[in-house]
Amino acid sequence: MKYWKFVFCILGILPIVFVISILSFYVHAGQILGRPPHYNQPDPKELDIYIDYSPFVDWTAGIWLWSVPIWLILSVIYLIVKKKEINWRPIVISGTGQILGILTLYSGVFEWYID
Repeated sequence: MKYWKFVFCILGILPIVFVISILSFYVHAGQILGRPPHYNQPDPKELDIYIDYSPFVDWTAGIWLWSVPIWLILSVIYLIVKKKEINWRPIVISGTGQILGILTLYSGVFEWYID
């Protein structure tokens, strides 16, 4: 059981790292501009801090996007293997992280970033 908890813990942390990285860039950009940035106002690439944040945001987004199908597959495998003694806590907690990542992906923050 410890292996499953560890795997689901890692898969729950990955989207949170992505969310923190993109939100920190958004907040920092807002502090520089004096107002929250929004689509094409300004283009993120025009900001000097873009070169500092871009590699980390892109890297965490890529890692997180790979973790989504892995999380789905491992969740199904876990439910099949442990069908008599399912511990829902690791699945729910890691699923919450995945949902936060998805919500961020479809938010105005990510829309502004990929502009």
